[in-house]
Amino acid sequence: MLGVRTSQVFTSRWKALIWSAGVLATAYCTIPDADDTTAAKPAKADRPSAEEVHARQIIKNLEGIKSR
Repeated sequence: MLGVRTSQVFTSRWKALIWSAGVLATAYCTIPDADDTTAAKPAKADRPSAEEVHARQIIKNLEGIKSR
């Protein structure tokens, strides 16, 4: 573990508060906003890509094998 051992952190209330504030700040800074996740997705094209067509063909073949 990085930093101070947890057994030493909780020897003082102030140390525990500072440690927990650091944990919360790290979580706040690392989780993306909802707007960031929607902007990162590319717009879908009108036609499916070659990979999508190929994947659909594989799924059809597997479903045919399964129904036998």
